Amino acid sequence: MNSFEDQFATYRQQHLGFVDRLIYQEKPEILDLFPESESAAEVVRDLEAFANASGLQRKLTSLVLKNLRAQVGGSTSVIEVCGGSCWLLRNITSQVNQGEFYIHAVGSDISQRHIETNKTEFGHMNIEWLIADATDLTFSDLKFDVALNCQALHHFPASTVIRLLQELKRISKKVIIFDLRRTFYGPTLLQFLSPFYSSNFISDGIASHRRAYSIQEMKFIINIADLPYKVTPFTPVGMLVESI
Repeated sequence: MNSFEDQFATYRQQHLGFVDRLIYQEKPEILDLFPESESAAEVVRDLEAFANASGLQRKLTSLVLKNLRAQVGGSTSVIEVCGGSCWLLRNITSQVNQGEFYIHAVGSDISQRHIETNKTEFGHMNIEWLIADATDLTFSDLKFDVALNCQALHHFPASTVIRLLQELKRISKKVIIFDLRRTFYGPTLLQFLSPFYSSNFISDGIASHRRAYSIQEMKFIINIADLPYKVTPFTPVGMLVESI
């Protein structure tokens, strides 16, 4: 265990309250164990369906477009990492009014299956699809205007989160990340959705809520690594991690 992991483990142990201790559980998900499987693909499809049905897609798309419009000239460049189906990037690209500005869009994920599926299903969109490790990208410094990451941080230990945040800040002028935050009601709320989504999605979703970082934990990670980010609540069960 490296020094970041040591520091974070100590902090978490000292700051987990009674209720938090009942909720927190570090359990690998299908997306971690079998990323190239049909079960993982099913989870990704349901994740997009839920983002659309819950309004998360609309909220995040509005937020990102507001940032783009504030800084854009005639064109802009955006990358999404750990994107799965890259539903956020696809929605942003499709929402830009024709002629408003040009987006150079790159959608990436470490899973070959997800990227090949995207190429097949969304090849008509003006998006470059790329298999990539978000902690070790080949792009030059400040290559992109905006880098996006959605619902992935909780899959990684603290040291990997730090590397991902460092890498996204290196390649982009602005970083916008959405992830779950650990709440006592998140797993229960998800269980109510079981009639509407696959058992794989519900199982992974509950595991995600239980293992998610709290806002205080994410702030601690940013502080110990001295990273230029801020953390704010977003939705009843989510948080934004944005570069400053």
